[in-house]
Amino acid sequence: MEEITENIMFHIANSKLIFQLEYIGSSDLVINPDVGIDSGGNKIYTIHNDSRHEVVKRSTSDDSLCHSCRLLELWGIICKHVLNVLRKIMNIKELPTQYVLKRWIRDVRSTDVLDMQGGNIDVDLKLIEASRYKILMIEWRKLSDRAAQCEPAFTCVLQTQSMLQKNA
Repeated sequence: MEEITENIMFHIANSKLIFQLEYIGSSDLVINPDVGIDSGGNKIYTIHNDSRHEVVKRSTSDDSLCHSCRLLELWGIICKHVLNVLRKIMNIKELPTQYVLKRWIRDVRSTDVLDMQGGNIDVDLKLIEASRYKILMIEWRKLSDRAAQCEPAFTCVLQTQSMLQKNA
């Protein structure tokens, strides 16, 4: 259990680095020019990486890509094989929004949350409140650190906080 927790923490802490490595690694891959088609009509691309052969499927219905590593589904990071198909086959220069999960976007807002079948899920208001609290605490901690270094700034922050509490 401890090993799994360490693995999860590593991926969370190093997600930007992992994406950078996947992006850089995507340029070294070679795509087989022969495109296969599966029984569902989806296109299948074979990608060569040294001695290994990886397969990326492209759905004909919505142009989405998936790879057996499931890096996007598990960790929210698009893998180098999918990046390679996006860049070299589909000629996409900017990452489509469907591959950018909400947790990586700073301006996530409380919108309708959908389940796997597309039905609405009630958003937990306590969760939203906890998220706001966390953001405020981070910002106040930064402000407190800076204000503690200077007497006039310290006094100004205390007065502003007092005024905000009266108006809230």
